[in-house]
Order: sequence, then C-alpha cells, then structure tokens
Amino acid sequence: MSKVLETFIELTRIPRPSGHHDLIAGYLEDFAERHGLEHRRDEADNVLIVRPGTEGRTVVLQAHQDMVPNSVGPFDFRNTPLEIYEKDGWMHAKGTTLGADDGSGMAVILCALTDPELEGIGIQGLFTSDEEIGLIGASKLGKDWLEGKYLINIDSEDFGEICIGSGGSCDATVSYGVECSPSSGNHYLLEISGLKGGHSAIDVDCGRANAILLAVRFLRSLEGVRIASIDGGSAPNAIPLSCKVLFSVPGGCDISAFVADVKEEYGAVEDTMEISLRPMDAPSEEWTEGFTSMVLGKLSEFPNGVLGRDGYGISASSNIGVVHTGDGHVEVVVKPRTSDGETMDRILEKIEGIAQGGSYERPSVFPAWREDAGEHLVVRSVECFKGLFGYEPKVTVTHAGLETSIFKDLYPDMEAISIGPTIYGAHSPDERMDLSTLDKIQVFLYGLIKSLF
Repeated sequence: MSKVLETFIELTRIPRPSGHHDLIAGYLEDFAERHGLEHRRDEADNVLIVRPGTEGRTVVLQAHQDMVPNSVGPFDFRNTPLEIYEKDGWMHAKGTTLGADDGSGMAVILCALTDPELEGIGIQGLFTSDEEIGLIGASKLGKDWLEGKYLINIDSEDFGEICIGSGGSCDATVSYGVECSPSSGNHYLLEISGLKGGHSAIDVDCGRANAILLAVRFLRSLEGVRIASIDGGSAPNAIPLSCKVLFSVPGGCDISAFVADVKEEYGAVEDTMEISLRPMDAPSEEWTEGFTSMVLGKLSEFPNGVLGRDGYGISASSNIGVVHTGDGHVEVVVKPRTSDGETMDRILEKIEGIAQGGSYERPSVFPAWREDAGEHLVVRSVECFKGLFGYEPKVTVTHAGLETSIFKDLYPDMEAISIGPTIYGAHSPDERMDLSTLDKIQVFLYGLIKSLF
C-alpha cells in the first residue's frame, strides 16, 4: 500500500461532514505536531501547515477538509467512520459518499509535507473548512496567510486534466409560510429513492433525474391535491436522489402510469430507482389546495439543469437541490452556477421573480475564476505531465466551483491551477476513486513542484 493511499484511508476514519470540522482540524494539528511542522488554525477552522524551504522556493498546496454527507439510508456522518472497500482498482464507501472529494487532496498534501523527496522546497499546506456549503473557510482566510508565487489546488476529479478555471455559484434560498387548514381526503406517502444523484455541476449533463422534480410532476397531475409535508435533497450542490411527500387527494390515487412513464424516460440511467405510494393516516392539518398548487408551480418554474454552454463545455446551470418542510415554513434551495457575472445576474433575477410571495434575499455570489493559459505554471504543468506520462494533458475549465477563485481575489499575483485523481459520482453514494490515479497525481505533483524551482 502506498503512503498516499494509507493516508487517505486514515482520513476516511475521521468524521468530517460540512459544518462539523473539529475532529479533522484537530487531526491536522496533531499531524503537524507529530512531524515538528509549524501550523496555525483560525476561527473558521482553516488549518495551515508549513514546511520551510530555502528563500524564494515556496509553493502553496490546498485542499478542503469537509465532505458531502450523502447516503442511501440513515448514517451518522458526525460520529461514524466510513466503511470503505476496494473493487477492481476503485475505492468505494458502502452506502455513503466516499469523501475522496477532497480527502484525496488532503492525503497528497500531507505526504508532500513530510516527504524527503521535496527537501529544500517550502510547502504551505492549506486545509480549508466548509468548502462544500459555500467556500466558507476560504472566504474567511486572512490576507497574511499565504506566500509564494504558485498555488496548486488538489480538488479536481479527472486525472489527465489541468484545470485553469471554475464557475461562480451561490445558494438561493426561498421560504414560504405555509397556509394550512384541517385535513380531508385520502392520505398517501409518496417515496422516491435510489436515484443516482451526483455533483450538481459535474453530473448535471448526465441525464439523471431530480427526485424533487419527479415528485412535483406526479403531484401536479392530481386533482385537488394537498400537501402535508415535502422533504427532498440533502445539499444544494448535490442532485436530489430522494424525496418524500405526505399528501391527500379527494378520491383514490394510482401511481402505476406515472412509474411506467418515468422508467421509460430514465430507466437506462436510473436503474436502481424506486417509487412507492402507500396509504397513511391523516395528520391534523395540511396545506390548503391553493397554497399547495402555488408551491408546486414554483418548484416546476425554478431553473434546473443545463442553461448554457461555451467552448469549454457547460457555462451555466442550476440545481433545485433541497426542499424542506418545518416550523410552519417550506424552504427551497436553488444553486445556480455560471462562468460570468452577467449570466448569474439574469438567473438570479429569474429566481427572484419566481420567488414572489415568499421570503427571499439575493445571495452573495462566489466569483468565477479563469487563469491565463500562457502563464508559467500552466505551461510548466503541461510540459511536466507530458514528460512524465507520455501524452499531453487536457487544459480545462470546470463548471464546478473551486476555492481558487477566492484565493485569486486575495492574492491576485499568485498563479494557480487545479489537479486531482479520477473521481466518479462525487456528492453521491456512488462516489468512487481510481486508485491508480491517486498514486499518479502524487508523482505528477512532486515532479511539477521540483520543476518550478
């Protein structure tokens, strides 16, 4: 077992869902102490570990601590280590996200900080908090934390690519105070589960179903439907793989035709999809028919899916990621992504128009990032990769958001790229990592660092 794989496996044993980083930040501090390395931790739980080098030879390596907590069933991500297994050269987690996004990046950096092969080169290992829920740690980083000309983010998911740009994004939240009246009619529980889900940027063009929108589609086909509760999705940046709705209709309800239509439409992609409908006892109250119709209409109107393309691929998209009922409100979270500010403004204006009648505040937008393809770091990366592996890597721009956009605002003179091993299904329980590329990304990183100085 390679050292980088051993380190990654160790990280899977440390619970680290977004919003809960005490254990992983503490582990990083202990790691620095054990190896006699300088370190600091701020109030946002960002951790910086420094291995000094000779003057003028410093590179910043960066990854994020948190992982998306998504599972096919109940799982305590705050207290339970992941159950991982290897199959055919790929690492998986049993029934949950694997956390290779971004445990792989952390593992590579921790090895670089202690490897004698990089002796004499200064390495700043930056481990940020809460990347998955809005680049929060990066946005709170101090301007005096980093030094050096080059920053290498290890949070990309395709070995053989050098990423030089990322999309901007935000979480647009709309909340409606529910309008209720006493229950009536026959009550049912609709459950949609077993969908592929996935990363709302990387997998947005894979033909996967959105469980929330499937539920909306069925409910809008019913006469006199009234919702008592609706809950779907786990995070704005993950395509919803499940949704539950408790509702009533005046007469009976049959789902067979709907299931047949959905399986014909998505069956080739969503081969583990399950849709069920069962009678339930009536709650004391439920939404009025008018309020139910209004919410279902809003959910069907919010932008979802691919909205634009450019020469690098998808340039604009949106994901209806979460709907939740509680405390007298129903809340919807939509995550738009774009490669430019004007397009983001247009999407947010549309969301604001649809949100009329609810509580909505225009969200802060994390900017897009685009590096000059002619910069030394980019050119050297391509040359180094070709020299090591015998073929030229693809220079890309990802539609997903990367913290590099924040760092470039803080340190505009710093050149940056993003690299990583091959990871499929990030943010979903189907997440898996190609183990051979984990070792290769370490080889590439070391070769690149040595070639820069």
